[in-house]
Amino acid sequence: MLSLRPPVFEIHSNCLTEALSVSKNQLLGSGGSSQVYLVTDVNNPDNKKALKILSSLDDEDSEDEDNKLFLFETEVKILQDVRHPNIIRMERAVKCQDGVAILLEYHRSDLFHSLRKLSLMESFRFFIQLIDTVSFLHQHRLVHGDLKLGNVFISHCGNAVLGDFGQAQHLPEHSTSSERWGGSRPYRGPEFIKDATVEDVFKLESYSLGLCLWALLLRVHPEPGMDFLQKLKDAVSIPEVRRKCVERLLCPSPVDRATVVETQQLLIDHNLTEPCDPNAADRPRHSQIRHRYRNQAMKTVARPWKLKTVN
Repeated sequence: MLSLRPPVFEIHSNCLTEALSVSKNQLLGSGGSSQVYLVTDVNNPDNKKALKILSSLDDEDSEDEDNKLFLFETEVKILQDVRHPNIIRMERAVKCQDGVAILLEYHRSDLFHSLRKLSLMESFRFFIQLIDTVSFLHQHRLVHGDLKLGNVFISHCGNAVLGDFGQAQHLPEHSTSSERWGGSRPYRGPEFIKDATVEDVFKLESYSLGLCLWALLLRVHPEPGMDFLQKLKDAVSIPEVRRKCVERLLCPSPVDRATVVETQQLLIDHNLTEPCDPNAADRPRHSQIRHRYRNQAMKTVARPWKLKTVN
């Protein structure tokens, strides 16, 4: 089982941008408790990064402040130790007088905005890479918590990069349930009930992945109220194995729904590997990922909590 260290982050007495030596360019996106900005290294204008800032910690609601800190520390704890070619890289994490933030690698686009422009080769590559990445997480007792097209970025060399681990969880051995779940409509499985305990977060995330893969196959954005399985059935040109993968992941019953690891095995059994693209060289291709990561526990040794304090 993957062992995660306590979160390691810097503590500064000045503001976030000064501590990180960056300047804000534009707002890239925002959620319930955070905003993501495109930032530039003040010492190197060509160096662009993404800065995820949690809303101010000066709220009068101490419970809300504790929750923001919990989400920040959880995301840092996961990103500092999890290494996979298709998972976003964290560069620094800081706590300052005006809040907490994570500095990340920057990618110009995501699957949501690029979906209808994808070629067949790109669609197939992302299909394989997403299954491989989520299978890797699940085999190490991790769930992303908010799988959707908008959280899958596209690197400058054309690979899928899974980001935004703000709702991620690390589950104990032999446990599948959780009292908290983020997620976005319509990516939540039909068994999801707001504020209720999720009995199997891995199966719930299987559904989320299935909907991302459904969108890649049909190149259609999923919307609430759509009959996803019927639309998949009507799309007669979909290759049979990929159709079967998505059908099993989108099964309405979590008991009968396929796991992501089972879905990955189905692709392996049919010898489906990622098409070779010489332009996608920034990260190892799928065949290399499989060899390196499948069925191997990460050799991460727990170390004492370290805080780097900068005055």
